[in-house]
Order: sequence, then structure tokens, then C-alpha cells
Amino acid sequence: MSLPYGKWNPFSLSVRDVDWKEPFLRLSGRGWHLLIDSPWRIVSGSRLLASPAVTTDNDRLRLLVGDRVVGVHLDPPLGRDPRFLLRSDLEIHVFSLDAYESWVFKTPETIYTGPNPGEHPQRS
Repeated sequence: MSLPYGKWNPFSLSVRDVDWKEPFLRLSGRGWHLLIDSPWRIVSGSRLLASPAVTTDNDRLRLLVGDRVVGVHLDPPLGRDPRFLLRSDLEIHVFSLDAYESWVFKTPETIYTGPNPGEHPQRS
């Protein structure tokens, strides 16, 4: 199922575990998980806190444990690259470059995936 465009925040999901084993970033809690197989970054305002390029182990990602995912934002017109919003004002940005770099967000109610292969432009 695709997420709607714009800010979407019908939940507050506590982060209990964070694990990064390249290329996968996984956040999880009771009854939910977010699995990212795409380039990503964690930011606070304009400050980069973590990304595959600067993160060499899971220690830097521990700051997410105990935080809460409170929303998702998709920007039209493409709407393939979500920003997961955390209560602490941190954001997890996901960049899906093609149909094989994806993400899965399973909540207690449903499963959201992105991107949809048929929606992606062809690489030139």
C-alpha cells in the first residue's frame, strides 16, 4: 500500500531497536518495523547526524532508541522518498533511486512499501 502525499501521522511508535548492517537499516518496536534498503540519512534541522557515508557502526544510531516515530511526510510530485518524523524533531530521510532500492514500513494496522516499480522513471 502506498502512503498518501503530504504529512501523515496517525501513530506514535516507540523505537526499541535500531540495527544497521549495510545495506539495511532497521528500526523496530512492539508490533512495527521500518526496513530501509536505500540510501538514507538522519538529520536534526540542517545537521547531518548519520548516513551510510558517515556511520561506521550502530553506536551513532543509538540516539533513536527510546524516541518515537510520529509521522511520515511524502513530497509530491514524485512522492517516493519518505521522511520519517520523530518526536525529538529528528528525521530519517530515505532516497529510493530505483525500484530495487526500497523501504518497508509495517505498522500494527498495515504494511506500506515504496517505491512501486511501475511508478519509477527509467534511468538514462
